[in-house]
Amino acid sequence: VTPKEVEDEDVEPTAQNKIDEWIQKFQQSPRLRPLLKLAIRRQFKKKDSFLRKMLGRLVQDPNDDNFEVGEVGVTKPVYGPLISIITKVYGETKTVVGYLKSFGFFGKVLNMSPNKLDNYNGTIPPCAVTEAVKEFQLFNNLEPTGTLTRETRDQMKKERRGNPDVRCETPECLADEKSEILDRRRRSLSREKRWKVSRKSWRTNDFKFFYQGYTEDLSQDVQRKEIERALNEWKEVANVNFEET
Repeated sequence: VTPKEVEDEDVEPTAQNKIDEWIQKFQQSPRLRPLLKLAIRRQFKKKDSFLRKMLGRLVQDPNDDNFEVGEVGVTKPVYGPLISIITKVYGETKTVVGYLKSFGFFGKVLNMSPNKLDNYNGTIPPCAVTEAVKEFQLFNNLEPTGTLTRETRDQMKKERRGNPDVRCETPECLADEKSEILDRRRRSLSREKRWKVSRKSWRTNDFKFFYQGYTEDLSQDVQRKEIERALNEWKEVANVNFEET
């Protein structure tokens, strides 16, 4: 499945403009992010809102006791940036759509690397959404119905690490991921040159850490993901290991 299958179909201008406005606010200032989260939450609760019409049951929180099982409910193309902004505002596991994006299922179905999907400004066909749900079910040994079953929701509720479950494995995706890793290493080396390197070394290469608190500007899932990403970059260049306690 590829976005090109619906390249002649467009998202309603009003909805797209609103989403672009959200993205702009998110990028402008952290102070606006709590208000943005509130605005999106209001859209979630209105069954006739443009957001619910676009994403159907994907807006649901798997941890919600009132979670509705059944068809995904996506009948029109989904605006790609909407998925990214919801994931950034709400975190990886607080919505079905965020879960499918963060852990590689959209990327695998659309043949996109994480970096390419993050920057994708096109639309995603409804069939790709259903296939992403099926990929999640297959990965977790569930019946691949493509619908949000009780078993699917229960699996998404479980605590987990932040690493993706699956990924796109086409040559283009692998090349893109390799390029992104090299870019991160170059940025790390560039930062390293700004500091005087000491010959002293730590007595151990294994470190433990814990989260004492979180800021209110971002969801806990987003904060944890960014910290894990930073620690992984450190691990790549400094030959150290980190373990959460």
